[in-house]
Amino acid sequence: MTSTATILNVRPQDRKRVLAAHAKLPGQSLETTVSNLAHHGLIDLRREIPIADYRNANETTRAALERAVSEGYEIGKHADPTEDARFGLDVDEAAEIASEDQSLIYIAR
Repeated sequence: MTSTATILNVRPQDRKRVLAAHAKLPGQSLETTVSNLAHHGLIDLRREIPIADYRNANETTRAALERAVSEGYEIGKHADPTEDARFGLDVDEAAEIASEDQSLIYIAR
């Protein structure tokens, strides 16, 4: 897991806490800091749901993404060979990426 992926798995409201704790622990990896804070209940990690698992059988990917956003989920994209992981994508961008590789797209709260 890369540092970028690690920090993206932390809920936005907890990111400052993670970075502050990490700054106080020189020599400790960001992954270890995140793991320790989550283990002690000091931060919550996102639970990623692949869009393919969330989508209903007769539903398009775009419709599933729109439903997810209306239910309070945010859309993310895993890293691929050409681009880093990202979070907070809009439905149009996520649907375009999913049309090429659906396994890159997930939703999370």
